[in-house]
Amino acid sequence: GEGVYCLDENQRQVPSPFRISPNKFVWCGIQAGDGVVWLGCQGGELYRISPGSDKAEYLENDVFDKSTVRSMTEDPTGNVW
Repeated sequence: GEGVYCLDENQRQVPSPFRISPNKFVWCGIQAGDGVVWLGCQGGELYRISPGSDKAEYLENDVFDKSTVRSMTEDPTGNVW
């Protein structure tokens, strides 16, 4: 892989404002109501990208036990699951 691609409103590839290692296998993603982008990866890794940021924050939680994060959703109160 080559990391994460970003597309404009016309579905054309544009330079990514943030960098995630091309060795990360991203399985799913969601843009929450507050604009934060969450990416779920193989091995139980999560990335959080805040609006206007050029950095992807790596988050690790033992609850995933290195299991691949394959789907995400947001509940009515704004929690991402």
